[in-house]
This record gives sequence, C-alpha cells and structure tokens, in this order.
Amino acid sequence: MGEKVSVIVPVYNLEDYIDICMESIVKQSYQNLEIILINDGSLDNSLEKCKEWERKDSRVVVINQKNSGVSAARNAGLDAATGKYVTFVDGDDIISKNAISLLVGMYSESNIVLTMGKTTRISEYNYNFIEHSTVTDADNYKTVEKLLFEKIDMAVYNKLFLKEKTDSIRFVQGKKINEDKYFLFEYLLHSEGMVVSTKCELYGYFCRESSVTNEVFSPKYLDAIYFSEEIIKSLEKYKKDLLPLGHYNLMCSRFMVLKKIVRTKQVKQNKDLFIKIRKDILKAGIRKDVNMRFIKKSEYYVLAINKYLYALFVLIVDKTNKFTK
Repeated sequence: MGEKVSVIVPVYNLEDYIDICMESIVKQSYQNLEIILINDGSLDNSLEKCKEWERKDSRVVVINQKNSGVSAARNAGLDAATGKYVTFVDGDDIISKNAISLLVGMYSESNIVLTMGKTTRISEYNYNFIEHSTVTDADNYKTVEKLLFEKIDMAVYNKLFLKEKTDSIRFVQGKKINEDKYFLFEYLLHSEGMVVSTKCELYGYFCRESSVTNEVFSPKYLDAIYFSEEIIKSLEKYKKDLLPLGHYNLMCSRFMVLKKIVRTKQVKQNKDLFIKIRKDILKAGIRKDVNMRFIKKSEYYVLAINKYLYALFVLIVDKTNKFTK
C-alpha cells in the first residue's frame, strides 16, 4: 500500500475550483493519502464544498480557521499531518493522475530528502500531462545553490517532503511573496541528503487571465527582499561558503521589485522606493565571486546609467522574450 502521504490544500474563496482540484487528488493512482483541506475563512461556499468531500471520502480532513493567509493555512496542515511524506496543492490547481506515485517512487534510497517534478501553466482543467521523462539527482546543497540562482521552481507544490524534517520549520506568516522559497531554503539547508527531480509534468498551475492583466504594484513585493535578507542571515550561521550566492539572490530580488514597478507603470508613484532600491543595488555592486548571466550584468549597468533607460530596457527585454517564446 505504501507509506501515507499527507496532502495539504489551503482553500480561500475557491468554490468554483476546489471540486476540480479534489477530483485530481482523490483519483490518484497512489491511494494511501491523508487529504487535509484548510478553509482559511472563505466568504463563499468553499467550506461547505470541503465538508462535502469530507463526507464522501474518509481520507479527507477539514480544518476551518479564521482568515489568516496561505502560510497560516499551510502551517495548520503541517500541524495536523500524520503521513511520512507531505506535499502541498493549491486549491485551484490540479495534479496529474500519477503525480504522488511518481514522487514517492523517487524515494528509492534512504538518503533522499526531497523529490520534485515539473510544474506547467495551464489554461484549462482537462490538460493532458506529459508524465514520461528522465530523473536526475543532486545533493541538498547543490539544490540550495540552484534555488539561490533561481534555476529551480521555488514553489513548495510539486514537491514531496519528509514530514519529520518539516517539524522544525514553518511558513513565515504575514508575508505574501516568496514564503515558499524561504520554507524550501530552510528545509534544504537543514536536510543532509539527496534531492531527486524529474521533468515529468506533475502539477498544473491554473493561470487566470484576470489575475495577470489586472496586476498592480503592491508593497507585498518587498517581501521578496525581506526573505533574501533572511536567507543571508541563515547562510552566515550555517553555510558561509554560499554567502556570495545569497548576496546575488538579494540583488535579483531587488531587481524583481524594480521590474514590477516598471511593468505596472508605477515608477512616478513609487519614486522614493525606486531610488532607494536602485541605490542599494549599485552600492552592493557586481558580484565578481558569482558567475552572473550576461543579461543580469547588462541590467545592472543600464540601471547605473539612469532609471529611465532602465525602464526602457525592461520593456524591450519583455517584448523580446514574448516574441521568442
């Protein structure tokens, strides 16, 4: 039957999506599941939908809490989880039929601490996942390096964690951006062992057009800088040889915020913030101890000239990337 897997699903105002999400979970080829639905103070019919699933399937457990955010919901799920493994699924996404079976199957050796698959953006829920691909492995610190270089998916979904290794860490509450990244970083930093990954499409991230076209700049994006600074603090304590990458990651987070300001056409409204972050980037300088990509170096030098040229640079790069996809 295999070891039990706890599937943690935060739910907030998802009455139109939770049934489709749950169908993809309960019909997994791997059946030894504990499915924990955390209703995070939904204002719609989500709670009743969750309770319906609890009545229909004995593997489903519903937790109802006041609205506290996705991190608090995931933490509640971790507190309640009893499986050997833990995975996370957002309540408006879907997973492939064999997702959990493949992730569990990659735990083939006792020194493996994490398995992960590929996430694909979908626009419809009848998506046909490509579940055949190669499997690769790396030690946990190599994966930390990739995380800091932003070369792997930083989300916690589409990954299978060892429950016992999550007991000492929790998601930081009150933050809205990159809390996944920091949880994954802390997990890997304190887990000696191997990480096994596959390019099989196991997770479908549903991207609603309205959430993209209506995007505006928000102070929540500053959370990315906060977490990068926290990562540096952890590296100073536990892994000083990765500090150069930590500082590079902080630079990338600062650039991300600037680009959000540019893309949402909010430069004038956030003039002081833009100037401060620009000053922080230029003060830190180019990392000569990190093999930076050409485009990132170019971004730095253009920013050093002036903010208007930088804004034009961002828009040109975005348009170029759009046409080359």
